[in-house]
Amino acid sequence: MMVVEFRIDTPILQKSLTHAPEMVISYEEIYQTDDGILFLFWAAEGDLTAFDDSLAADPTVTNPTQLAETQTRCLYRVTFTEYGENVATFPIWPRLDISLLDATTATTHEGWIFRMRMPSRETLQQYREMRALFTTTRTGTLWHCRRTGRSWHNT
Repeated sequence: MMVVEFRIDTPILQKSLTHAPEMVISYEEIYQTDDGILFLFWAAEGDLTAFDDSLAADPTVTNPTQLAETQTRCLYRVTFTEYGENVATFPIWPRLDISLLDATTATTHEGWIFRMRMPSRETLQQYREMRALFTTTRTGTLWHCRRTGRSWHNT
């Protein structure tokens, strides 16, 4: 087994982060249900009201629910939209026996910092090759998904 850390450029929650630029998002849990991919995360250190208000308009998530709140942070659960599912690499993790240990936007709002456990360097190479299918490119506020060929604005 090995642990790898890398930055992944993704539009997941990026629109919400533009409305609350000091916000730090930290992974809590992600799982697949009959309703789609559910993502639980903590939001802290920014304008929680602005962030909360912007979640409803974020094109990558739907059904935002605040599950807990402390003085400094909130725990949210969201469901990935079709766009979110199209750019998420989560569906390939079980096939490659990959576990997400941590994910945060703490150092950049240009994507996420992932820390993952993988069985081998070969698995890392497979993940990189498969991830290329999920990769999005960004030009200003326009995102384009290579896998689906679709584009959308993140304004």
